[in-house]
Amino acid sequence: MPLPTKVEIAKETYRVYKTGIPFYDAARLIGVAHLFLGTASAEVEDRGLYWEVYGLKVARDPIQIEWVLEDGKAKAGDLRQKEDQLRKALKAGLPKEFEGLPSTAESYPALKEFDACLQRGPRGFDPLRDWRIVCSLKTPKLKEKVFSLSSHELVVSSVGFSFSASVKSGEYRTFILPVFRGRFVLSGFLIYQRNFYHAASGFVAEVLASLSILLDLANRRLPVADFVYTRVFGRNVFSSSGYLGLERLCIYWWEAIQRGKHDALNLLRNFRLFLQNTQSSNIDEQVQNLARWVADFIANPNVNALTKIEQLKARILASSQA
Repeated sequence: MPLPTKVEIAKETYRVYKTGIPFYDAARLIGVAHLFLGTASAEVEDRGLYWEVYGLKVARDPIQIEWVLEDGKAKAGDLRQKEDQLRKALKAGLPKEFEGLPSTAESYPALKEFDACLQRGPRGFDPLRDWRIVCSLKTPKLKEKVFSLSSHELVVSSVGFSFSASVKSGEYRTFILPVFRGRFVLSGFLIYQRNFYHAASGFVAEVLASLSILLDLANRRLPVADFVYTRVFGRNVFSSSGYLGLERLCIYWWEAIQRGKHDALNLLRNFRLFLQNTQSSNIDEQVQNLARWVADFIANPNVNALTKIEQLKARILASSQA
């Protein structure tokens, strides 16, 4: 009786080169992992200039991709308007390497929710010399060239953007994504709450969102190093993008995960609960001020913030008993 033949399982490897635009890069990485490997396990390794994404070869499910993009369309009006472009881009074929950088070739404009440099190009040494350079909206023509994305970069960045959390406070809107360090495995979809609001300030809302995402990912054991953001004001007028700078919070959370420190995780849950309970605009101003200092302490534990928290708690208690 002949021995059974060895079953070869096809694997695929992709490279996602870094552009230096934090939120855009994070969206592209998450987009590639989910677009090509879907709910299967995608192993990701940071190679310095690029990320290497590899896993078992699976057939892309168009319905699954549409389902992911629907979440993005609910957050970004520009993504809804690009529905036909995305459908066309998906049919154009996708490569194994993603360079990321925009070009002047005739292709697709980036989402207005992304950094304006993807459409306006490098800002130079004085980015504020002309307000149009930092604006994603259609503006009077610039002398500079207009940049756009290739079809495959539009697809992967849009899929990745769909996993971002939407954070609001008044006219202030932010989209954030977690970033990971070293080597890690994305098994299945990234699932966490994706809509946040806090009346106290945009910063408080961002801290609430980041803390909530960390706690939602606690069972996934993903090494979150920080969060990246892109902020917009009004009708998609670009403001800023970059890192939130929550490394200390992420380190504290990661150590609690690795060492099974349930008390530390419960402390973070209590902080989240407080911020959730104070998010309404109807909350007293003193309590909102307390929320600002609590968010400051969560992001950067320090004696000054802790002192202010205790002072405000005493004032609020005294006011309630008056």
